Amino acid sequence: MKDINFTKTPGFLIEFHLYASPYDYFRLLLDDDLLELIVDETNKYAETIFLSEGAVTNSRISRCNL
Repeated sequence: MKDINFTKTPGFLIEFHLYASPYDYFRLLLDDDLLELIVDETNKYAETIFLSEGAVTNSRISRCNL
């Protein structure tokens, strides 16, 4: 294996706050853009299932209003 030298200064790229909640750190990973993508894709999938020809009329998804 080739040895690759680490040339950056080790440490965090963000400032940590003493009173930050776990949710604050979670939101660093899941920003608004990613959350919006998840919502859009979930809704698109639900619409595909809802409109499919094989959908059962008495299923929960068929009783929903899109």
